[in-house]
Amino acid sequence: MEIDMPEKSNADAKSLLVYFDLETTGLDTNAQIVQIAAKCGRYEYSVYVNPTKEISKSATKVTGLSNSGGMLCLNGKAVESVDLQEALIAFKQFLESLSKSKKYLLVAHNATFDIRVFLNSLVSCNMLRDFEVVVGFSDSLKAFKKLIIEKKKGPGQFTLKGLATKYLEPKDLENFHDATGDVRVLEKLVKYFTCQELLNSLQKSYYDCCNKVHENNKINFKLQYLRELKGVLSLTYLKKLAKYNITYQQLLELYKKEGADGIHKLFTEKSEGKVKITKDIKVLNTLVHFFQTDL
Repeated sequence: MEIDMPEKSNADAKSLLVYFDLETTGLDTNAQIVQIAAKCGRYEYSVYVNPTKEISKSATKVTGLSNSGGMLCLNGKAVESVDLQEALIAFKQFLESLSKSKKYLLVAHNATFDIRVFLNSLVSCNMLRDFEVVVGFSDSLKAFKKLIIEKKKGPGQFTLKGLATKYLEPKDLENFHDATGDVRVLEKLVKYFTCQELLNSLQKSYYDCCNKVHENNKINFKLQYLRELKGVLSLTYLKKLAKYNITYQQLLELYKKEGADGIHKLFTEKSEGKVKITKDIKVLNTLVHFFQTDL
């Protein structure tokens, strides 16, 4: 579970903004990259990646990308693609070619998912340290929400397509859900709102993002020791238990030894001034009832 973490680094207001986007096999926690695109001024990078898992039907419907006979296809036709490590090495080379002295701030729209998939990909290829040229990440969605005062109800207003349709000229629109088109549109929107400085101020360091993904991965790994409680407790509470290294077996032994009082005491214990798991009586009673009927 331990990985070779990058060195800690501070935010850098002089870093180059590089707009990037990923297309993936789906939206699940183990999603893989099928396209990487990036743009910085007149320089662009784009590559298709042949994944090792099947692309979901919902993802194909959005992007047009699918697997067929070991090949990556776009709208049913095979496209040239490379394996993940080759794509990441080429992406690093692209970044390094942009400047000999500056580091890079990667900007994505609704970036949380892209950051997680990108960093998990680096972990799988043992390349976290190779990307120390990246100073951090910034989410354009957060920037646009700060700048646009008039917020309408309903979905779609802050999607890349929704923003581009409203604020850009028709000639500036691209193919959405194609990573190359998305980064071009994103760069145009940032220029339209002149929010480069805001994006810099919103950045999260590369180290902090790597550390957060690593901690989340450790928690997800520990969930296997709580699988008996799937459907009994919500994923939120299961992740809290995993965070504190509490297993199903430990809970069962605690219940056998101390009964409901032991469960209540453990769940409502405080750490750094906050309740560890929950003090919600319904949740506590649900777990106690499960042990009562299970024994």
